[in-house]
Amino acid sequence: MKDQSNAIEVRQVAPNDIAAVERASALFNRAPTAEGARRFLDDGKNVLLFACLDGEPVGFARAVYSTVSTRRVASYSSTRLA
Repeated sequence: MKDQSNAIEVRQVAPNDIAAVERASALFNRAPTAEGARRFLDDGKNVLLFACLDGEPVGFARAVYSTVSTRRVASYSSTRLA
């Protein structure tokens, strides 16, 4: 059996999980406000994923979906894992 002690868990942040965003504030260039995080997560065009190690966020990726002409496209940004 594989050792899972160093396994990275990736999870999508739910719109009501502002506490998770606050716990991960060190990952962002500027610490997000609760209201800003709520607005971002409540918008169905946005996706925020956290990479967690032992339950603590160590990286993130976010996507913002938009429509260009008739195509739906996503732009991504992320931070490296600690």
